[in-house]
Amino acid sequence: RASGASNEKLTTIDPCGLLTQAEASAFLAGTATATPSAKVDAASSCIWEAREPRGGLVVMASTPAQVGARASGEERGDTLEKRFAEVVHSQSGEGGATPIAGLGDAAVWAARAGQLWVMKKDRALVSVSFHGESAADAFDKCRAVAQKLVPRL
Repeated sequence: RASGASNEKLTTIDPCGLLTQAEASAFLAGTATATPSAKVDAASSCIWEAREPRGGLVVMASTPAQVGARASGEERGDTLEKRFAEVVHSQSGEGGATPIAGLGDAAVWAARAGQLWVMKKDRALVSVSFHGESAADAFDKCRAVAQKLVPRL
């Protein structure tokens, strides 16, 4: 769950709290365990893994506070909108970023990276990806995960 009420400025989001263990297990078709990770610049991430069958789901979430301070703690004034635009720009080109309607305030499927990015203005920028999936299967699964977690931001 996100820290604080919806009208407060968030400092961080617990990405492992955006899905239940049962939901993550259903998406991975096996018993899933969550491991929080802070190894991502300006984001919090959660790696959900299942052993039988082997699979992985990664959820990353950035708040305005995290994105605004992402240059080694320096205040850069970055916003979620700027970060989202950077993602779209970095994925442009062959098979690049495809806009996806109906998720958050803006969403894009980054086919090469196999990631679905969803922005909820003034709240969060979230990325969802699966490991070991074909691009077509990954998109459908990422969209289903996003539909679950976006209302929880």
